[in-house]
Amino acid sequence: MPYKAVYPGTSPYDPDDEVDFSSAISGMYETSNRKGALELKIDVDKTRRFYKALRFISGTVTNPDNALWTETATSAFFRSVKGSVKVTSSAGAASVKASVTVTLSNGGKRNGDVKIVLKRSAGKWVCDVTISIEGRTKTFNSVAKKSDHFRDVTLDIDYVEKVYWPTIELKNYKGVGGKM
Repeated sequence: MPYKAVYPGTSPYDPDDEVDFSSAISGMYETSNRKGALELKIDVDKTRRFYKALRFISGTVTNPDNALWTETATSAFFRSVKGSVKVTSSAGAASVKASVTVTLSNGGKRNGDVKIVLKRSAGKWVCDVTISIEGRTKTFNSVAKKSDHFRDVTLDIDYVEKVYWPTIELKNYKGVGGKM
């Protein structure tokens, strides 16, 4: 008797049923100290069933010690160039390298590279991150994995039974008067 798919295009058996997603290196990593802060998002392997890895790296870095750039920009956003992410791994360790495009907070554009060396420590991934922007380098050591996800979203909902819209009265503003 043929199996009946739960959803079109799926089968009752998924090869991901036997995958240990807790060993995935993808997720959000963060650190900060007096020499700067780093928020790093890595998406290079599967973190759950029916999920395709994007092979993408992005992040934000601050530069209070002017190690990466000398301009007035306070931070920079970087993202991997498509097809440049290279991953190598062995038992309990991994390495990720990528070319990145960099946008400084003052609008400046740069190119660079990111090298991430990951290792398991007390059952969790920890990494050393080296960022190079046009020949200037900064390293962040022991960057901890904060989350398996890239964003934490908080939704606040305010409920009001009656809404009173304000009346705006223009008093001969540029020749226009009356209520809006």
